[in-house]
Formats: sequence, structure tokens, C-alpha cells
Amino acid sequence: MKCVIFFLLLSFTLLNCKKDNPAFSLKQEMEGKWELKTRYGGWIGTQNFTEGNGNTITFSGDNYSRVNIADGISYENSGTFTVFTDSACNGVGETVYISFLSLPPQADVEDINITSGELVIGQNSCIADGTTSIYRKIK
Repeated sequence: MKCVIFFLLLSFTLLNCKKDNPAFSLKQEMEGKWELKTRYGGWIGTQNFTEGNGNTITFSGDNYSRVNIADGISYENSGTFTVFTDSACNGVGETVYISFLSLPPQADVEDINITSGELVIGQNSCIADGTTSIYRKIK
């Protein structure tokens, strides 16, 4: 009888397990330093960046630091971030988002993913001319 109860409890537990949280898994993969490889969008076209260009984003725990270099001037910002899943803007399925909590609200939430070892951060798909940045991992 104990054996039957054990197998019933085990079956119940296995059947009720939820799938992994994609935001949690992605956050773990994001750890480290990433360098900008490509940026594209409706207003800027496509910009490719050489290795060692200095445009980086670093994730450590719940903190980030970002360096953007434009016209020889280095702009740096840092703060905290959160990664979460929410319904896509078109109401179909879920998307993983990143929120840089230290930035103004209008620049706060972006799509995020890691595809083929590259970090992709961009304005959500409901913003047709939004900018997307692709980073390669360097540390």
C-alpha cells in the first residue's frame, strides 16, 4: 500500500510540474560582458561594429553597466534591471522583456533574447521603426 501511495504522489508531482521560467534561464545566460556587434532600425539602417569597439553592456546579478561610444565621446550608464515574461504586444503568446530600471519610462522595456550565442535587445515588435542591438559575448 505504501508503494502505491508513493507512486501516486510521484505521478501527481511530475504531472503538475511547470515548465522552466524562460526569464530566469535567460538572466543566467546574460551574466558577463557583451560587446555591440550590429545595430539596426527604421531610422538608422544597419550599423556593423568591429571587434574591440568599446560599446559594451555588462550584467552581474541584478545590475548592469553600459558604455556607448558615439563620435569619440563615451557615454556610460548603470543601474539595476529585471527580466520578465509578459504577453506580447499583439496579444499572441508571451515575450521575454528587460526593464532597465534606472532609465526614463519611455525607454524602459525592451525585448531580449539570446540566439546563436548573441544577445539581442530591441524595442518590442509593436514599434515598427524601433532599434535593435546585437551583442557578442566577450567575458
